[in-house]
Amino acid sequence: MTIHAGRLAVLRGGPLLVIVLLANACGAGDGGSSAEDAGGSGDTGVGGDTGVGGDATGDASGSGDTGGVRDVAPEDSSATGDTGGGGDAADTSTGGDTATGPKYVFITSLPYDGNLGGLAGADKICTTLAASAGHAGSWVAWLSDETTDAVDRIKGVGPWYAMGSTRLVAATRTSFAFTPADSVAVDQNGKSSPWRNFWGGTKAGGTRVSGQTCKSWTDNAMASAGAQMQEGGAGTGGWIFIGPTTCNATTMALACIEQ
Repeated sequence: MTIHAGRLAVLRGGPLLVIVLLANACGAGDGGSSAEDAGGSGDTGVGGDTGVGGDATGDASGSGDTGGVRDVAPEDSSATGDTGGGGDAADTSTGGDTATGPKYVFITSLPYDGNLGGLAGADKICTTLAASAGHAGSWVAWLSDETTDAVDRIKGVGPWYAMGSTRLVAATRTSFAFTPADSVAVDQNGKSSPWRNFWGGTKAGGTRVSGQTCKSWTDNAMASAGAQMQEGGAGTGGWIFIGPTTCNATTMALACIEQ
């Protein structure tokens, strides 16, 4: 069409008309480019021309890609959840609690001499007796030896109750160190304990009595001494330090505390 228009202009002999017509033809070509540019704009999702439907679909796909970025968000959230799991590590920093719900204390149903196999052996006695009564878990004996204070062996934040009851013995671990709220007075089965005296090697404050730990609970000789503690019956108050006895004594129980 541009060529024919040019010929027509020559026939009419108007040079100015030829220039105008050629300029218009070039403008029409530029317009085509503009249309292509518009189509390109549609490709970017900016033009939004309804005439470029296919491109709009492509734009929707592009938006879908953006949605894919949004899909990453839940993964980020789950990652945050993993950090929240660190809360589990935070839960284990609250003093070392290993029991859920209330924790208990009992006096062993059997007496022992001063050779308990050390602190580890005494703790094993407590753990075994508790497990036999359906209270599996971590337990320690209220004992000090020549290098360790009993109060430092108690982990967790309490409170502690007499075995199988709601009778409060100690609200916090420091309550054991001075005067518990009540006597324990029951054994691992929650029955009345026949024993009122138990090995301790510990004085008020929960600290060790040097030279009165039956050689760190590995000796049952008469010549060795172990500090004993005593408690009254239920409802009569806590326990007290009553001094040394010989390590061959066979009338001493253990006080066991759940962790």
